Amino acid sequence: MKEYASPEEELSARQKRFIPINIITVVLSLVASLSLLFMPMLTVDLAVLAESVNMKDFAGGETSGEVHNATVVAGGESDNGTDEGGEEGGEGGSSNSQDEIMNFVKGMLNFKVKIVPIDFAKAAMADDTLQNFMLTVIPVDMIEDLGINLMATVLVNAVVGNEALEEIGGERVDSIINAVKKLEDGNEAEAKQDLRTAVQAAAADLDVEWTEDMTAEVDKAFDEIVEKGKPEGGNFSVEHLVVSMVSSYIDETEGAAPIATYEELVEKLFAQFASELSGMENMISGICWGLFALMAFPAFTWALLALLSLLHIFMKNKTFLTWYVKWTGFGPCLLFGVLPLIAGKVFASQQGIGALAALGTTTWISGGCFIALVLLSWFWLYPARRKIRRLRRTV
Repeated sequence: MKEYASPEEELSARQKRFIPINIITVVLSLVASLSLLFMPMLTVDLAVLAESVNMKDFAGGETSGEVHNATVVAGGESDNGTDEGGEEGGEGGSSNSQDEIMNFVKGMLNFKVKIVPIDFAKAAMADDTLQNFMLTVIPVDMIEDLGINLMATVLVNAVVGNEALEEIGGERVDSIINAVKKLEDGNEAEAKQDLRTAVQAAAADLDVEWTEDMTAEVDKAFDEIVEKGKPEGGNFSVEHLVVSMVSSYIDETEGAAPIATYEELVEKLFAQFASELSGMENMISGICWGLFALMAFPAFTWALLALLSLLHIFMKNKTFLTWYVKWTGFGPCLLFGVLPLIAGKVFASQQGIGALAALGTTTWISGGCFIALVLLSWFWLYPARRKIRRLRRTV
């Protein structure tokens, strides 16, 4: 153990030993604070959520081919002679089991809703709080993913037959999507060939023999995709394709201006919903601020700890207090991470509790920082502080 010439010298030396503690605390605090504001406090996996739901509640008991037939409405009676909505295949030809419909729903909902606190603050401050709130909950990239995935599934379903609802895999859908997105680069010939290859691969997966009629069907669908994806006098874009497909089913107002962007599409989709809630702008704004404040307050205490730890590096007294973070720092992780996890384990047999498996959170980052701070306090900060206090009394 090092010998010091005087208590004052030892006190100064021990104060300097707090500098690494302060630096570590600054880093932990900044990571925790920023993660609480700019990362999802909740992530909802819609595919997992759909899997946890009893489909009988939505399909009216034993399901029929209605969902499947809706997906191939654009195909009608296909060129390969299969009546998409008919009695082909006997009793099970056009009907779909609940497992098939579940797989279809999961395929369509293969994305996650992310609830980020800072987005709710932006929505609350916007002029049109309601529309911004909707765009926060349902962001435009989700609309694009849903629209183009549906387009890909409908295309394969129409070309290769009614078993596509059960069997088509995400890899094949992704290949079709990538082919369509090549159109944005202006390479139509390559995109057309890639689309043929992708749909043919899906047919092979389904043990469906490829025919020239199917090739013609894919080429016809490709031409329609190009037509729908090009605004008048403009270039092809996936955004215009998705907006054109969806708006054709919802925009029935004669003489109305065509919907051109995802934002306009969201506004149109929720027009009736928005009109019913038009008098609730203040309440919705309050909800947005409340969700933001729920995370902003512990984020503020973490930021305060980071600031004070940084300042004390340059002060004579380099010790600092952490009680305000100890009271608030673990709250978000407890609320959105630990409690849902415990509930899922304890009440696993309860109906509907499986939906908790669809929830995710990044508040575990601040929770990890909190645990690291506690361990740092117990094994380094508090013992060093007690020695400094004793030395001060001696001095």
